[in-house]
Parts: sequence; C-alpha cells; structure tokens
Amino acid sequence: MVYIPPGEGPRFGGEFEMSEVGPVDGYWRTECRAWAIRAHEHQNGPMASPELTGAFRRFVSGLIKERPNYDDLSPAMAEAVRKHLPTYWASFNRMGEASVAKKIAAGADGDRYVVDQKGGAAHWNITVNKDGKIAAAFACMGSGV
Repeated sequence: MVYIPPGEGPRFGGEFEMSEVGPVDGYWRTECRAWAIRAHEHQNGPMASPELTGAFRRFVSGLIKERPNYDDLSPAMAEAVRKHLPTYWASFNRMGEASVAKKIAAGADGDRYVVDQKGGAAHWNITVNKDGKIAAAFACMGSGV
C-alpha cells in the first residue's frame, strides 16, 4: 500500500512507501499516471461486481477504522497492512469512503480496478488475484474513474 500526497512538484521524501516494492524515487507517482492512462482508456469499461465492490468498500473503510477485514486480502497484502497501518492511518483517515469501482485491465497476476473515494480527492488502484483477494493496492490523489 502506498499513499501519494497531493501536489505536482518534486516529491523529495513525500512518497510514503508501504511495501517492499518500488524503491526508486518517483516510482509511485509514475504508477499513478500509468494507471490513470489505463483507466481513461477503459472509462466505459465494466463496473466491478457487487461482491468486489463490497470488498473494496470493506478494505477502505477498514483502513479508516483501523480494523481491516483481512479475509478480503491475500496473505502478503494482509501482512503489509498489519505492518504499516499504524504509521499511515492518519493519511487514510482523511481520504473518505470508497464509492465507484471499475475494472480497467485483466492480467496474469489478476484483474486491476480503480476505486474512487467519495468527494473525488483520492482513489485506489487495486489488483485482485485469481483467488478473488486484494493482492495489491496503492492510493493516488484525484479521481481515478
């Protein structure tokens, strides 16, 4: 999980890494842009199923309430959330509940979704693995759908 703070300027120390991937400065901002391009290309694509929309809403509200539903997460994602939630809860708490979820791509590692948050100030980019579990997630500023 990663929180990308607002602003377009240089991110010297502004990216908060919440997993062991993406150690290069600017990596997450680049990922946000790449996912935004994919989402724009699929803006008329399918909405997430009601079951996945529920899982996404539980995921975001669980982060906000500091009580994630670990059953919705892959083991590695659950471990990352347990490890980092106490540090980054204040950022998640300000972002708002999940609203709209749209599928933007299917891949070998799972399906990718963009999940907007109420108010449009932030969105999540989420990968769901073949077992239907949230396997990766990172937050970016602005609307994603």
